[in-house]
Amino acid sequence: MYMFSVIASLGLVFAILHRIFNKIAEEIELRRKRSDVTRDIPCEHCHWFYGNGRYFSADEQGFKNEIDTVIKYPTCYQRWFGPFRLFVTGHHSDSAKALLSTNTPKNEFQFFRPWIGDGLLTSNGEKWRRSRRLLTPLFHFECLKRYLPCTNDVAMDMMDRWKSDMGRSRSRSIEMFEEVSSATLDNLLRCLFSKTSGCQTGEAKRYLKAVTRITRSIVQRIRNPFHHTDFLYFLSSAGREYRRELKIAHDFTEKAIRERVTEINMSPDYKPSTEYDFLDVLLMAKDGDDRGMSYKEIRDELDTFVFEGHDTVTSGISWAFYNLALYPEQQERCRNEVLSVLGGAERVDWCHLPKLSHLTKFIKESMRLFPPVTGVARMTKESTILPRGFGTNDFGPVNDEASQKVFPKSTRITVRIFALHRNPKLWENPEVFDPERFDPENMTGRSPHAYVPFSSGPRNCIGQNFAMNEMKVLLAIALTKFKFNIDTSYPLPKLEDSVILRSKTGIHLMVEAL
Repeated sequence: MYMFSVIASLGLVFAILHRIFNKIAEEIELRRKRSDVTRDIPCEHCHWFYGNGRYFSADEQGFKNEIDTVIKYPTCYQRWFGPFRLFVTGHHSDSAKALLSTNTPKNEFQFFRPWIGDGLLTSNGEKWRRSRRLLTPLFHFECLKRYLPCTNDVAMDMMDRWKSDMGRSRSRSIEMFEEVSSATLDNLLRCLFSKTSGCQTGEAKRYLKAVTRITRSIVQRIRNPFHHTDFLYFLSSAGREYRRELKIAHDFTEKAIRERVTEINMSPDYKPSTEYDFLDVLLMAKDGDDRGMSYKEIRDELDTFVFEGHDTVTSGISWAFYNLALYPEQQERCRNEVLSVLGGAERVDWCHLPKLSHLTKFIKESMRLFPPVTGVARMTKESTILPRGFGTNDFGPVNDEASQKVFPKSTRITVRIFALHRNPKLWENPEVFDPERFDPENMTGRSPHAYVPFSSGPRNCIGQNFAMNEMKVLLAIALTKFKFNIDTSYPLPKLEDSVILRSKTGIHLMVEAL
């Protein structure tokens, strides 16, 4: 019996070692293939084991290094994270077009799966195509019209609270990211579930905190290679805390779905008291086979909307407020336009949105310099051909087959949107804030892939029009009631790549009632 146990143990050890050695051999072979295909792509000095690890930084210095890299390598470069993990990174419009026009699976959101499951952001293949078809009606312009009153209500609530907190002083210092975060989540949940969430007044602060902690936990996990394995991560204290916050977020969503399903089941002729919201559309969505979405699919999509429609829009609006304060002449020009378009009205109607031309250009320029999502990544699941943009830094003709590359499977290919938007090969004086870049006359001849704050191609952001409308409404109403200046008693914002673009030191503005 003892001998049998020893033999069984040795056999198990041998099997484990055999699997490990096979995996290492496979990675070594893939490294050889990746090295061969990327031989002409520039790379900084690379250590055989650590790779270019010192260049992977998400702080202010990391962004400065990125701009220096763009100047040195105008189209693309490669970096190794450890001995086997290769990142091929492009920051030119041709690089963006080559990658974003494919259906290659997204890679950067793999650690979001425990939260958002197999929703539109993380799914692939036929699952993704079906979800995209079913969800597209949510963002038809007729639906977007119905969401506009919610956004106006949220904006007015935020303005009223600011004015109330000012008292007789008529001014106060506000950290914009926290304020805007509450408002955008409030707006999103009203559009999702047709009910006031109370996020701005403290009633649903727990859910907001859970969502914030989940995203921060994911960032910390990404930066810790020992936590990339689920088994090790969920044994750690960080993984256990992540599970607790995850339960709060999932319970919130599931409760809303259960309540709506109960309401529908109790009334065979159910009709919403107001217009249909996100949840109603999801529950009634049918594909060509008259097959609807499962309970889990609905939860995954709702959680995906919360992530995509909350933090990203918060980042875009917060940096826009910062740029209003940083450039007073632009603030005044935007305010004058808003007052002229609204004509004394306090709320932004659908007919006002296309007339806010300069505010739209201002928002676009703000997202050029401060894109909410700083990069997009894809993981090749099989050998993948990219036609141009990931070869040498001298482009040949469009159909030049010599510039085509066949990347082996499991290659991480990235487009750095932050660097793309500041590439001097694409933008004149890229560090200068100039909304007139987006005047139609000045856009002539510019590649549409030089500016991709909402990504591009078949996997672009499905809710980009919803996001742009929300940004316009919140900024327009704020401009009619307040003036914004930099609060010099706090340090200036320091960029931080934390899933979305944040400020490590906050965005502190002095807000003054008009």
